[in-house]
Amino acid sequence: MQLLYFCTKFVCILLCITTSLTSAAPQKADVRKELVVVVFRHGARAPLGTFPRDPNKNHHWQYGFGQLTKQGRLAMHQIGEYLRKRYRTSLSFDPREVWARSSPEPRCFDSVALLLYGMYPIKEEYQRW
Repeated sequence: MQLLYFCTKFVCILLCITTSLTSAAPQKADVRKELVVVVFRHGARAPLGTFPRDPNKNHHWQYGFGQLTKQGRLAMHQIGEYLRKRYRTSLSFDPREVWARSSPEPRCFDSVALLLYGMYPIKEEYQRW
């Protein structure tokens, strides 16, 4: 049971990338398919709670207990940017290209959302929410 709980706290992203590599003969294209699986845990988070004599119990956590910190949010966005650079020749804005899965915990959902935001930056005004 504990293993199941542990596994649900991870975020999984699948990138199915199809790359066309042109060969010397223009009529023949060599198609290479890549399957990239990225599995990671959520970003840095605030503590889940305090203990009776916690010297920092009056510390204000901007997003609340157990939620991502600013550093955790930034790290997830930077991982997305890294993946974008790593697969820049293969990624397009086709939604069928990426499958993202997250557990329903807000910190996990935020992690995957920030990662995807880093992978797919806004290029045009119409892409803004």
